[in-house]
Amino acid sequence: MVGDSFGANIILSTCLRLRDKNLPMPKAIVSISCCIDLAATDSSYEKNCHRDPLYSLPKNQSFKEHEKDIRRIIKYIGNTSPYDKYLSPAYAEFDGFPPILIQCGEAETSESDNDMLYEKALKCGVKAKLTKYYGMWHDFQYLTPFLKESKKAWQEIGEFIHSIMY
Repeated sequence: MVGDSFGANIILSTCLRLRDKNLPMPKAIVSISCCIDLAATDSSYEKNCHRDPLYSLPKNQSFKEHEKDIRRIIKYIGNTSPYDKYLSPAYAEFDGFPPILIQCGEAETSESDNDMLYEKALKCGVKAKLTKYYGMWHDFQYLTPFLKESKKAWQEIGEFIHSIMY
């Protein structure tokens, strides 16, 4: 399974449900620029609040005054707690998960979500790899496929999938 941004959230949530119902899991997961902490609790939201061209604040807006805008707590959650593991996989355990390749830009607001996924996966014994691309932003792989970083990221994804399938 491959997902980016909130799509990575959806595939991880799907895999949690598959695991919890003892249903077959995919052979591998590729998570690109994941947004898996819908409570948006970690530090990258402030650290990168002016760096990520997709989800940043204008330079003249301070994080303190516009924190609610950058943390992107979305209407999708409704009345569900943003800490619910099926809504925010950052709060789940990943025991029994297949290998995971995690990619993100070092300048994206949700950089810390990717760190959370990686650390929790390793803690649960999942074979996981995290690759951060310096100076890159949320979903750079899709938005700027001509950059050398994007080409390198796609090559890594291809090699990862190939190593699982063959």
